[in-house]
Amino acid sequence: MTQHLIVPSNPTPNGDLHIGHIAGPYIGADALRRAAIARGEDAAVLLGTAWQQTHVLLAARRQGRDVLAVASEFAAQIEESFAAADIGYDVMLRHEDMPSIEQMTRRAWSTLRELGMIVVRDSVAHYCSPCRAWRFQGLVAGRCPRCGSSDAYGIDCEQCGLYHDDAELLDAVCTVCHEPTELRPLRRAFLELEPQRAWFEQYLGSITLGDPVREYAESVLSEALPSVAVTVLGGPGIPALDEELPGQTIYPAFELAPRYVVMTARHRAGSAYEPARTRTTMVFGVDNAFERVFLFPAVLRGLTETHAPFPDVMHSTYFYMLDGAKFSTSRRHIVGVAELVGVAGADAARLYLAANRPERSPTNFTRSAFEESAEVSAVRRLRAWADTGEVPPGDADTGEVPPGDEDSSRDPCIELEHAASELADALRPESLSCQNAARAVLTLTGLAGASHGDRFRDAVLKVLVNGAVLVPDTAARLASAFAVPRTRFDGAAQRTSGGRG
Repeated sequence: MTQHLIVPSNPTPNGDLHIGHIAGPYIGADALRRAAIARGEDAAVLLGTAWQQTHVLLAARRQGRDVLAVASEFAAQIEESFAAADIGYDVMLRHEDMPSIEQMTRRAWSTLRELGMIVVRDSVAHYCSPCRAWRFQGLVAGRCPRCGSSDAYGIDCEQCGLYHDDAELLDAVCTVCHEPTELRPLRRAFLELEPQRAWFEQYLGSITLGDPVREYAESVLSEALPSVAVTVLGGPGIPALDEELPGQTIYPAFELAPRYVVMTARHRAGSAYEPARTRTTMVFGVDNAFERVFLFPAVLRGLTETHAPFPDVMHSTYFYMLDGAKFSTSRRHIVGVAELVGVAGADAARLYLAANRPERSPTNFTRSAFEESAEVSAVRRLRAWADTGEVPPGDADTGEVPPGDEDSSRDPCIELEHAASELADALRPESLSCQNAARAVLTLTGLAGASHGDRFRDAVLKVLVNGAVLVPDTAARLASAFAVPRTRFDGAAQRTSGGRG
């Protein structure tokens, strides 16, 4: 039996989750977990809040409060939002797990230092004279030297996701006082990636990469791989404890692989873990691509003795927009998870966000589009079916009525088989597409309301109960209302000839 480890991005506790987060990594991770369990396989989602980010420090400064108190409060809100959206997980690392994370981080650091993959050399970095402090990560913002976007800070660019050294940031300003920074000499540690090119080419060529991830990896590999600065001076982080780096801390993204090792160990302690049968899938936003595709495996190479499996599958999503602009917690340009769930329920929110997930390009959310969507209508119809025993008519304006209703020449049994197969294929790690899975649920809803007889409707019902993991509560209601047994779902639909009886 295959065992699936599903590793979405770690949420940063500088604020509560909004629906852009759910539409990205988290609905994908939850759907993969539920679908694997529906196939009769083991699956676990591994998560942990990322406390060491400067964004958490900035949030605490804005509130004039202790950083740990603020992070703890937001971490609790994040878990409440996961619960509101019915997003499940099996491991959640919290601040009390920091000693284990620190121990594993030091082990990786020591190994990579001994292997010569981490080197210390002179460089330059941003310094804010008015604040009398070095500026790294979210404490320094500017334009990306690769694409020119103004959505860049530290080594990250939210537009292109390509790596740049923080010293290369253009028109840099301190995000605390908003004055320009200056470059000053600073001796730092760097993780060398170009000497590992052959290993990266072999590894990335041997695993499954979603199309956006593969295109990104090919773009990065088309140039010399960078030397990645892995220490900073000032700000949160694990002390480097290196005599050449007095006062410096380890770059928080370096902790991704050590965190993952701690997560797998935690999961392994409570399950029948078999490394040979384990597949790991990573799901992340495109702005985190470099850290997941290149930095994470490079650091994990320093922890091979832990036997934590390297990822086998990687998928990324683009940005989810709100009324045409990026979600922004600081500007309050957001829709909270509880807010959306309060409008139409968790399953309607889940199905809509899955259908509108930014898998191939950025997508946009508007409240009116959500409230008038085929997805909200479909969930209401399915729940009415469970409550009354009859499927209400669909709204032709939503496009929900399936082809079988409008074209009598199409065989509804073939439509059912196609929808069931599409639903299963869309929720396998190698071919993940929540958009396709949501489309299949709409088709199944339409088929359930068509006049093809009780036997056909029962076949549709079995697929929905066992395969519609995007709407878990609705599926459970249907199972209870019609006493449908839970069986393994692999995409097969029972062939029927229609008719009654």
